[in-house]
Amino acid sequence: AALFDQAVSGGSLDLAAHATADALADDASISLVASARTDVFNRRDIALPDRPAGALRLNPLYTVANAADGFVCTLTFPTEEYADEFAAVRRYLPETWTTPVDVRGAVDPVAFGASLDELRRRRILVDVPSRYC
Repeated sequence: AALFDQAVSGGSLDLAAHATADALADDASISLVASARTDVFNRRDIALPDRPAGALRLNPLYTVANAADGFVCTLTFPTEEYADEFAAVRRYLPETWTTPVDVRGAVDPVAFGASLDELRRRRILVDVPSRYC
């Protein structure tokens, strides 16, 4: 939970922190970092690549509808079980998001201007392989 909290808030991950078994008991998952190199266990900055490596698209958890002022994107899970298992995405993906940019296919990063980095950090827009359908 601590690493997830750090990843969602951006900035950095503290790989030097240790967690007790009691602290991990209620976590849905754990991440194990192992290395013979002690320099791995430090605070690590979380940085997005300067530009997408492939195509930039709307996160596939969103459905898109036309609106008077552009497009309304609504967070939609494929099943209730999926929604329950991945409920934590609600911490960084808004329930609805409206944009004047057509996000029904690959999008031009320039179209989002200064908001692009935040949309990528929150995983509203995701970098997908160039041949992603």
